[in-house]
Amino acid sequence: MTELLDRLDAIYGPNASLIATRADYADDLVERRRLYDSALRLARGTFDTAEEAEILESIATLDSDDTR
Repeated sequence: MTELLDRLDAIYGPNASLIATRADYADDLVERRRLYDSALRLARGTFDTAEEAEILESIATLDSDDTR
């Protein structure tokens, strides 16, 4: 999956959806959160409210799983 994401990054450049997808597959929770935060900033910067909502949902799930 990461190879595909690398190729898409090379084609499309920074993209909130691609970064969030990379976060979905990150094993390290700190790295996952860092990637979601990066994707969220990008989504907000491009006024992509649909992607912003998806990322916020992923962050909420990550945070709720982290408290268990």
